[in-house]
Amino acid sequence: MVTLAEQIKQFALDQGYCRVGIAPADDFEDHIQELLSRGDLYDFYTEGPYQPLLAARPKEVWPPAKSIIVMAYDYFRTSFPENMLGKVGRVYQSRTMNAFAPRIAGLRLQSVEDFIRSKGIQVAPFLMLPERRLGMRAGITNTGRNNFAFVDGTGSFIYLSALVVDRELDYDTPVDETTCKCPPGCTACIDACPTQALYAPFRLVPRLCINFNTSMAKDETGFGVTDSIPHQVRKQMGEAVFGCDICQEVCPRNAKRLRMELPKDPLLEKISKEFSLVGMLHMEEDYFEKYVQPIGYNFDLKPRYFQRNAAVALGNTHDPRYLDDLGRELDNDDAMIRSHVAWAIGQIGTDKGKALLETRLNQESDPDVRLEISQALDSIESKG
Repeated sequence: MVTLAEQIKQFALDQGYCRVGIAPADDFEDHIQELLSRGDLYDFYTEGPYQPLLAARPKEVWPPAKSIIVMAYDYFRTSFPENMLGKVGRVYQSRTMNAFAPRIAGLRLQSVEDFIRSKGIQVAPFLMLPERRLGMRAGITNTGRNNFAFVDGTGSFIYLSALVVDRELDYDTPVDETTCKCPPGCTACIDACPTQALYAPFRLVPRLCINFNTSMAKDETGFGVTDSIPHQVRKQMGEAVFGCDICQEVCPRNAKRLRMELPKDPLLEKISKEFSLVGMLHMEEDYFEKYVQPIGYNFDLKPRYFQRNAAVALGNTHDPRYLDDLGRELDNDDAMIRSHVAWAIGQIGTDKGKALLETRLNQESDPDVRLEISQALDSIESKG
C-alpha cells in the first residue's frame, strides 16, 4: 500500500518539482541563534513583518503543526536570453519566486496544497520558514559557500517551497547541516562578489548585496534601508537592474548546467526583443506592463525602482551615447530618480554631461538631489 507521504511526494513530482522531502515541524533553534548572532546585519529581516524568528518555532505560530513538506523546483529548465543575463536574475526571468495563482508557479504550489487538503490534512497559513535549513532537514538539499541551497545533480538554480501540515508523516533522513559539497578550498563565489557582500563562506552582508539593492532598497523596508542605493554599491552593480547571479555563475557545482543547451522560453524571447536599459529608464506604462511586470512582480516593485536601477546601470556603462536619455530624466517628477540619474551622468562625465548637470542644478529645489548633482559635478571635474 502506498503511504500518504509517498502519495504526496509523487503528486508534487508530477506537478514539476524536482525533489520532495518531509521533515518534522520541530523548532529551528540553531537558525534562531545564528540570526541573533548576526546582530543588526539582519535587523530588517528579523524585525520585519514576516517575523522569521517566530516562524522558526512553527508549533508556537500554528499549534497543530506536525510535519513540513519541502519541495525544490528547478527553474533552469530553459535558456535565458543573452541580452538579459547580467541584468535580470534567472530566478526572476523564470517567474518562479514569490509567485501566486494564476501564475503557473503559484498554481503548481496551490495544486499540491489542494491535493494535501483533499486527504483531510490541514495546511498552515504562510510562514517565513528557514527553507535552506529545512531542505537539509528534509534530506533534499545541501548547502554551498555562496549561501545557496543545492540539489545534487541540479545545482543551486532552485526555488524551495514548504507547506506545514497537521499530520505526522513518514520523515526523510536529514542531511547534516554542516554538509558542503563545494570543492575543497574553493572561494570562487567570494572572490567574484563585486561588492564583497559575500565576505566569507556562508557569510553575507545583505545591504551590500546587488540582489538586495535592486529589489529591497526602499524606504518602506525600514531599519536604515532607503530608496537611495549606497554609492559604494552603485559602482559595483554593473548593468544589473533586478537580481544578481554572479556567485552562482562562478560556482563549479553549477558549471555543467550553465553549459547545457536548453530550449528557449517563448515569453522571455518575446520580452528580450524589446528589453533595454533605456526602455526601463523611461518606463512608459505600456513598456512596464508588457516587458517588465511579467518578470518583475516578485517584490511588488513599482516602476520607479526599475527606473532608478536602470539609471545606475546606464551610468556604469560610461557610454556618452546615453547622456540624452539620462538628461531627459533629470526633469522627472520623482526626486529619487533624478538623484540616481545625476549620479549616472557623473559616472559618464564629458562636457555634455557637465552641462546637463549644471542646467539642472540651477532649477533643482530638492536638497538631496542638489547634493547628488554637486557630487556628480565634482566627479566629472576630478576626471579632468
